[in-house]
Amino acid sequence: MTDLAHTALILVDSQIGVVDADGTFYGTSRSNHSYEHNISTLLSAFRSIQAKPHIIHIYHSSLNPSSPLAPLKPSVSFHSSSLPLPSERVFAKTTNSAFITPDLGEYIKEKEIWEIYFVGLSVDLCLGSTIRHASDLKTGDHVDDAEGKVVPGKLYLVEDATAAWAKNNGKFDAETTHGVSVESLCPEFAEVVRMEEVLKRIGFERPVPPTLRIARPTNSLEALTAFYVNGLGLQQLSSFKDHTSFDGVMFGHPDYQWHLEFTHQHGVTVDRAPSKEHLLVFYEPKRAQWDKMVERVEKVGGVRVKSENPWWEANGVTFEDPDGYRIVLYNGSWPTRPNSGV
Repeated sequence: MTDLAHTALILVDSQIGVVDADGTFYGTSRSNHSYEHNISTLLSAFRSIQAKPHIIHIYHSSLNPSSPLAPLKPSVSFHSSSLPLPSERVFAKTTNSAFITPDLGEYIKEKEIWEIYFVGLSVDLCLGSTIRHASDLKTGDHVDDAEGKVVPGKLYLVEDATAAWAKNNGKFDAETTHGVSVESLCPEFAEVVRMEEVLKRIGFERPVPPTLRIARPTNSLEALTAFYVNGLGLQQLSSFKDHTSFDGVMFGHPDYQWHLEFTHQHGVTVDRAPSKEHLLVFYEPKRAQWDKMVERVEKVGGVRVKSENPWWEANGVTFEDPDGYRIVLYNGSWPTRPNSGV
């Protein structure tokens, strides 16, 4: 494992106005919907290490008054997924690169930081500019005390802890912008790694989350199988017959930490859904994939209904399954914008 006393995690521009951009300033859509989760995971991991690697936060204070990162706007604040602790160093910038002013570079030299993992936003703009500038400045280079030789610093870009936006009114989609920008940095300016690799390098053992089972009775396992497998695209993970007078089936995905279980007790008839607000909500951020989900459910006879809660009508479609329980297919990701109520 790396000597983490000389290691830093540097977060660039992980601010509300960027992370929760509404499509009017940076672009129409964003890549990497796991960004918030991955940033939060990396921060938790670095903070948990006893060797206490350095954690540095960079925020952009825009000179453009219309920018969501203008100094007096609430959206200039750090995003909830990446709030600094009092013990963590914070630097401000007004340019793309965080190294334009010397204070960040001087701090890195003072603390003898030789290995840096860069994350944040966006990979095609400020994060990318900061990494290029760090490489040109030979950031992290140091003299080996034993041999007296200059040892190059190690700069890394964590590719799944950054994001980009679609360009030119969608001519270049967000994922393409993200991918090309990452490739343009590697290997000349930084080595590209993924979050899971970083966690292993720093010796972080991710806790195994508990498995969630959502179970309910039904009168027709066959009808539900058609709906949840052929319609929603879940896999049948397991089933059983005549287990102490119960039959049952489980749907989900082998890699998910949750699954659905439906059971039928021999000789027992159960009522339909008790209310219109018994919901399962499936989030799908990619419009093309969402359209396919809706089409599949309609093909297996899913009954499209108006949602009791108008929130789900804006970007979603509500169906009733064969037992009358409601399924919302929502074209978006979660968590959504702060204070949205969802």
